[in-house]
Amino acid sequence: MSRTSWAALARIDLARIDDFNARHDHDYADLVGRAAIAAGNFLADFPAAGPVVDRDERKWRVPETDYVLIYRIVPHGVEILRAFHARENWRKYP
Repeated sequence: MSRTSWAALARIDLARIDDFNARHDHDYADLVGRAAIAAGNFLADFPAAGPVVDRDERKWRVPETDYVLIYRIVPHGVEILRAFHARENWRKYP
């Protein structure tokens, strides 16, 4: 069974995103959180769905949101490395 793991930086990113959105719209913050988890689960089942952006890293737009997940395929499924707003320059981050 494929599964999704979330790197420490991705969990920090999700917390930052949730804090920001919750200050402005609690419903949207909830939607983003649920959609990100669902996207991670989708990627576990379809790991090659996102385009390759850097060697072994791929990108996936979280449906119904302005956020993207940076992930890589690992033996057990996928590892979500980072989560960003689509307008952020995510390439400058480690």
